[in-house]
Amino acid sequence: MITHAQRAAAAHNSKNFDLIEEEQKIVEEAFHAALALDPTEPQAYLNMATFQSNSHQYDSSITNYDKVIEILSNDGAGSQDMRFRVEQARRVALYKKFSQ
Repeated sequence: MITHAQRAAAAHNSKNFDLIEEEQKIVEEAFHAALALDPTEPQAYLNMATFQSNSHQYDSSITNYDKVIEILSNDGAGSQDMRFRVEQARRVALYKKFSQ
């Protein structure tokens, strides 16, 4: 997933729209495959949220950051520092959304 997200970002930077679409599709498929294995795995949501934020898909990104925060809060998984970092990333995505 991360490799394809990096390829999509490179394609975006080079304005290769066909490759962007192809890589985005692969990233989304990997995300859904990860959720099928374990829908409570915060790393899958975090990876997708980061990809979406970097791809200017802020609403989807914020939704997935919220899911990470929910998972970390509900089951006590992760450290307080991890939750803080995710909350900070969410605020950045929200700021970028309204700064466009």
